[in-house]
Amino acid sequence: MVDRASVVVRTGRERSIGLGHPWILSGSVERVEGQPAAGDLVRVLDAQGRVLGHGDYDPNSQIRVRVLAFGESRKLDEDLDEKWLLQ
Repeated sequence: MVDRASVVVRTGRERSIGLGHPWILSGSVERVEGQPAAGDLVRVLDAQGRVLGHGDYDPNSQIRVRVLAFGESRKLDEDLDEKWLLQ
């Protein structure tokens, strides 16, 4: 697995992600761990550090992360890494 930056979602804001909503707005972000650039794939975490999904990061947009995959599946994580590495 590629080591990637993480976006930590504020407590109480993770519910919409759990319901399948694909956008994480700037006001829902508690903090960013690492230094992702626009377009980088980031891990999305709740305040306790649990993986909620993976998405495309944009520090210049109100939609900070567009979630591309929900959950913590290792297989899914490997598939996403391979997809991004091939681009």
